[in-house]
Amino acid sequence: MQKLVKLSLEGQIDGGYKVELEIKKEGKDGRTLAEGVKGSLSSANLIYERHQQWQDLYKALATGGPSVRALQKRGHKMPTNISVSACQQAANNLKAGFNQWLSDPNFTDIDRTLLRNLEPEDKIRFVIKTTDYKLWQLPWSAWKFFEEYPNAEVGFSPSEFKGIEKPIDNRRRKQVRIMAVGGDSTGINYKQDQESLRRLRSVGAEPEILNDLVPSKFRDNLWNKKWDILFYAGHSDSKKDLETGQIHLTNSDILEPKELENALKAAKDNGLKIFIFNSCRGLGLARKLVADYEMPVVIAMREPVPDKFAAEFAQYFLIEYAWKKQPLYLAVRQARQRLIDEWQDKLPSIEWLPVICQNPAIRPPTWAELHREVSVREVGVASLACASLVLLARFLGLLEPVELWAFDRTMQMRPNEGSDPRITVVEIDRNYIGDNDYPIKDGELARLLKKLEQYKPRLMGLDIYRDKKNEPGYAQLFEYMQQSDRLVAVCKAPEYDPKNPTDSEGSIGIAPPLGLPKDFVSFSDVVADGDGLIRRHLLSMQPDESSVCQASSSFGWFLALYYLYLEGIEYENSPEGDLQVKDAIFKRLKSDSGPYQRVDAVGYQTTLNYRSVPYFEDVADRVTIQEVLNDDVDPRLLEDRIVIIGMTADSATTDIWSTQYPTRKQHQGNKIPGVFIQAHMVSQIVSAVLDGRPLIWFWPQLGEILWILGWSVAGGIFVLFIPSPLGQKLAIGTSFGVLYGLCLLSLIEGVWLPLVPPALALVSTSGVLAAWTKSESS
Repeated sequence: MQKLVKLSLEGQIDGGYKVELEIKKEGKDGRTLAEGVKGSLSSANLIYERHQQWQDLYKALATGGPSVRALQKRGHKMPTNISVSACQQAANNLKAGFNQWLSDPNFTDIDRTLLRNLEPEDKIRFVIKTTDYKLWQLPWSAWKFFEEYPNAEVGFSPSEFKGIEKPIDNRRRKQVRIMAVGGDSTGINYKQDQESLRRLRSVGAEPEILNDLVPSKFRDNLWNKKWDILFYAGHSDSKKDLETGQIHLTNSDILEPKELENALKAAKDNGLKIFIFNSCRGLGLARKLVADYEMPVVIAMREPVPDKFAAEFAQYFLIEYAWKKQPLYLAVRQARQRLIDEWQDKLPSIEWLPVICQNPAIRPPTWAELHREVSVREVGVASLACASLVLLARFLGLLEPVELWAFDRTMQMRPNEGSDPRITVVEIDRNYIGDNDYPIKDGELARLLKKLEQYKPRLMGLDIYRDKKNEPGYAQLFEYMQQSDRLVAVCKAPEYDPKNPTDSEGSIGIAPPLGLPKDFVSFSDVVADGDGLIRRHLLSMQPDESSVCQASSSFGWFLALYYLYLEGIEYENSPEGDLQVKDAIFKRLKSDSGPYQRVDAVGYQTTLNYRSVPYFEDVADRVTIQEVLNDDVDPRLLEDRIVIIGMTADSATTDIWSTQYPTRKQHQGNKIPGVFIQAHMVSQIVSAVLDGRPLIWFWPQLGEILWILGWSVAGGIFVLFIPSPLGQKLAIGTSFGVLYGLCLLSLIEGVWLPLVPPALALVSTSGVLAAWTKSESS
């Protein structure tokens, strides 16, 4: 529990003091535990004399060592024959006398009230309120009370204020702005202090290092920027009566608070809350700032301080205050305690030097009160807003191109599946076309089909248009087609071209081969996305009455179903009305499926799960027409297989398509003959039915919305719980990796998870919150 103790002393050091005690709970409760408990203390002259003795010995030891943050005054020489033991004895005498002074019988009620209302585990802010500033110089932390309460720390405040202490004006900022001023560095080195400040970036600080400022620049920074903490390292000094002090910006620029009066008031109005003078003899500065200018909190050093001690105190204080989020008073106590073991044999009681002075009307801020954490409500609002904008862009189809691009890249990362052992492609390649007439003569085609039939394929697919005679040999081809029950051929549905309305082929299509029974005819049409790439499979469609192509099933769908029919497997409709073959359900693509928010879903379309192979053509084994006709082919490549015959000579066919995958041959750029696309389509269907290979589909729309919203919330959570900008960037970068990994694993299992929309939602939410809070900080 956090508690506040106020001990008010009225009087003078040589005449004694009237004392009054008040104990309250800290925080919103603020309940008073004790008040109006009165007592008195006798004259403190003896204590002050002992303090003077210790102070003189300490100064002699401290200034005789290396790198002390005090400039020697001209004509003033310190004794050099002072021993550590003499200084230690003086410290012991001061501590004993101080505790004896506080054991005054008239102080007993106050002592008992403290014991009655405080527990050893309480975090206690103990404020000495007095205008006798000589008492501020005494080491109140040597009081045995503080040995019994390890979480208590003492501070000092003027006693004029009467009223309720209020929290500091809570204009928190996303980044705690620290004005880190490096003053005159003659004989000292404060780089370690500033390095400790730089490390605070990891906990939400934004230190600005300002070394060797001239007075005008120092004032400008106080006037023009909003600071939370002013940290000064360098040389400083105070007058003996603590009336004021001074800082040494440079060797020649020395400033007193009165020379900064208006700039300090402006800085306070802009949110400056804490002054830290990690320099020598800063108590006069602290008193002036708190008592005369009503600055909230000042931490200073009472006496000359070695460089190393000052740097270590700053480091330990900042660890406790900023990293461990301890109250300011307790952070000072813990920092002092950590330094005792190292320094007690060098400069006895050096831990008495750090002192807290505070405005009596204001409660010192915690680090959390300085650092503006984003609220849960703000995270929720920003997440919902950013996710909504991303979803709107997706609904309008604005994200489709980049989503399809990301899908292609992810598909290429899948592991190699190897060729489909049920399919072989017979290529009519450029070598054949170069030695023979094109189109291939009917007699030559008939010879090829008869030769293939000798190898006993399960069935054959002819992916070549044969709507016209091409003598010689038409009679042989016609007769073969009439008699064959293993051959599936293609026709083409009409495609209306508004630029060429008289194109008869486009208006009525391309007819099937003459002589082939209509039960063995399929259409070869495919559907391409806006970028010309094929990612969808058109399984079937209703033929146009005016078309010469009356097939209702696609080439790939027909071949696969025929093959499965020969295996004793037929298709049916699932309860949801989708096409189903055995356990494989070919879900129908809708106009708002996944990234396809405004696609033309004519006919029965499904997504195309290309077989993952090193090169696009590796979907199946390949042989050439010459190899077949010359019997130069392994019979195992044709027997009991689906044999697909097609043109692969790009000079002899217009059936060439752009592809997003690597190819073995460059066909007019990164394009691929359509016969290989048909092979992928056949492979997808057969593998899904016989091997259980996944078919690609999407989550329901609600699931995708929640997925995108969840990543948007994640972006806000990073800003909420990770104060460091670098930490936030690392978290977001890691999240991108996790998101991509999840999408890849899901795609391997057949689920096309949104990748681009959640990534946009993640980065936009975190970016908006970070930018908004940073603008507040500015």
